[in-house]
Amino acid sequence: MVNWNRLEIVWDEWNKNHVLKHGVKKKEIENALRGKIYVNPITARNADKSMKKLYKKKVRI
Repeated sequence: MVNWNRLEIVWDEWNKNHVLKHGVKKKEIENALRGKIYVNPITARNADKSMKKLYKKKVRI
């Protein structure tokens, strides 16, 4: 079991720049990982052709 209250988050330069590129603050990430938010973060992106093909294969009805 993970003790989320004692979670150590390592912020290297790549991680700092990556979250800033998306307009997210370090504190927002830390709060989300520690469960101190009320809304769950959701991400989305456009699927390329290979992802669409994989999706269609997995959800055949």
